[in-house]
Amino acid sequence: MKHLRMLILLTVFISIVLSIGILGCSGSTTPYDPNNDPNQSPPLPPSSLSAVAVSLTEIRLTWRDRSSNESGFELFESVDSDTNFSLIQRTNQNVEIYVFNGKSRDHDYYYKIRAINEFGASRFTDQVTVTGGALILTIDSGDSPVLSLAYSPQGNYIIAGCGDYRVRRYDARSGEMLQKLEGHTNLVYGIAYSPDSTRWASGSDDETIMVWSMLNHRLEWTLYDDDMGAVRSMEFSYDGRYLAALSGYVYIWDMETGDLAYKIGDEESGGVGSFAYHPDGRHMILSLDNKIQIWEPGIVDSALLGRRSIYHMGRFTISPDGEYLAGVSNSNIVVMQIINNNGELDIDTTAVVASLTESDGGHTDAIYALDFSPDGLYLASGSRDDNVKVWDAVNFTLLATMDAHDVAVYCLAFSSSGVHLATGGGDTNIKIWSTFF
Repeated sequence: MKHLRMLILLTVFISIVLSIGILGCSGSTTPYDPNNDPNQSPPLPPSSLSAVAVSLTEIRLTWRDRSSNESGFELFESVDSDTNFSLIQRTNQNVEIYVFNGKSRDHDYYYKIRAINEFGASRFTDQVTVTGGALILTIDSGDSPVLSLAYSPQGNYIIAGCGDYRVRRYDARSGEMLQKLEGHTNLVYGIAYSPDSTRWASGSDDETIMVWSMLNHRLEWTLYDDDMGAVRSMEFSYDGRYLAALSGYVYIWDMETGDLAYKIGDEESGGVGSFAYHPDGRHMILSLDNKIQIWEPGIVDSALLGRRSIYHMGRFTISPDGEYLAGVSNSNIVVMQIINNNGELDIDTTAVVASLTESDGGHTDAIYALDFSPDGLYLASGSRDDNVKVWDAVNFTLLATMDAHDVAVYCLAFSSSGVHLATGGGDTNIKIWSTFF
């Protein structure tokens, strides 16, 4: 009996062992293979790599992280070549942005990156380069065209005058709207920042100028004159003491008192087409009766110092060094040299140094906006043909054409560093472009 019980127990044990062996060999269980474990394989490569200059010395890389098992990313750079890349930075995991400092416009920069972990590295992304004309940011102003723009002197804010009679202030980096100011009762065609950033001004077709304090973001003055009409453009003097506004005449307001100080123009010649302060801080240049004229605002009256018959110029801009005047003649840009004879400006003997036409890659329709960059490297133009063009301001050749807006480009403004260009148009957008050429 005892032997029978032992035989039964042995039979049961053998059955259990055999069943375990059979189950272990069945197709329901796959032997472990570490090569098929996604957590022990090289990561997937990142995608959508882009490189944009965000200042004169900073380049921002952005990409999309497509992997869940990377330990970080390796960033490679090549200077002045699309070969000979060198590893210049490693990041942590889950990073999708990195900003490099210490860069310069004197070089071309190329980048590619890859993801890494302890099991290896992914493939490289396609290489990218930093180029001028790249779109950095689009700001939707709502349902109203953008008619005027100005950067703050530090480049951290953008002020926009719009077709809905409102003025908007934006963070220039994020595009966040910080203020929406009301008060005008018509289109806002003029926007200007004072050089010291203490105030900014808006001018409107409602025949008024509103001056706002940057200290408390409140209205400081509302300026108007019985003879003043719609305000088309504005500019602060280089010392910030005066604000000049174009409205038939050039009206110059004292920013210490809010009073009208001077009125420049010529009753016999008709309205002023455009004006600009010369960088010497002493002279003002304006177009009047198809003539370019030099004025010197005085203590009591304004004195006409010279005039030169030239192409009809609807608007013009002066280079930061005061050497060139670029003006609009229909769809063409005419560049004149301003001669400085020991502090006295001379336009009577000057020559036209460049004429930028459609055959030179220029615009095909009327030009609404024109400006030199603060560093004097570029001249930008915006047109009814929807395009923005950036010109080399040394030899006046075309650098880039941006299909900027769906409707006409009404305004543009460079940042104080010259590395960004903001444009506004009838499509209600403000777009910020890189000028890191």
